[in-house]
Amino acid sequence: MSEEGVPVLLYIYDLSKGLADQISTYILGTHIEGVWHTSIVVFGQEYFFSQEGINEYPLGVFQSKTVLGEPQKKLTLGHTQVPQSVFQDYIRGLGTSTFRGSEYHLLKHNCNSFSNEVSNFLVGVGIPSDILQLPEIIQTTPIGATIASFLEHLTEGITNFRRNRQESPEFEQLNSAIEEARRNSLALEERRNVLNEKLARRERKKNKKKRRESKHRISADELTPDSGSSEGSSPGRQRRRVRMADSVRVVPPADKGDV
Repeated sequence: MSEEGVPVLLYIYDLSKGLADQISTYILGTHIEGVWHTSIVVFGQEYFFSQEGINEYPLGVFQSKTVLGEPQKKLTLGHTQVPQSVFQDYIRGLGTSTFRGSEYHLLKHNCNSFSNEVSNFLVGVGIPSDILQLPEIIQTTPIGATIASFLEHLTEGITNFRRNRQESPEFEQLNSAIEEARRNSLALEERRNVLNEKLARRERKKNKKKRRESKHRISADELTPDSGSSEGSSPGRQRRRVRMADSVRVVPPADKGDV
């Protein structure tokens, strides 16, 4: 073991395979990025908790046993100075006490609870709180019970993920809910587009009317003399006055002696 210690990683899988990120807002009324399954990776092994108890696989083997494939995220939790032998004893102790298979509960005591417990033991910090709070978020949604029932069946024997999902009656319910949400989403999008088009037409008419009124004002201004000017200030009239003055001959008054 190096002075820095052995790296401890959190592998984060999305049980929904991206579906939650796409449709959770329409189905649950709130957005969730994924339905998380987590495991702890340390000493070249991957550990997670399920209805079968604590599972341990050599690194990379678990991915070959499930359609989950590679984890969506890999988070480094820290480095541990705990010897591997001590850790193995610790895991065995958990497997016969708080993390027996019979103790598993989808919402209250699950794989994420295990990852959080082990992370605290190895590096003194837990896993991200948003992962731990996910069950509470699901439970508060209108169809939270249906989702929870489906997920519970889904996590039974997680290495046989594909078979469990296809045989689940709750999966059919969820599919129906998803399909309805998609239809509602399409209808909503169509109504939104129609409304946007109406608003755009109204705006175009308004702008067109403004342009017409502006042209009329300009024409009227050109035809109407400036009310602030007087006749005397008109250049044309001034020129005419000058010409009239030039044509008038001034006759001097006759002398009385000439009469």
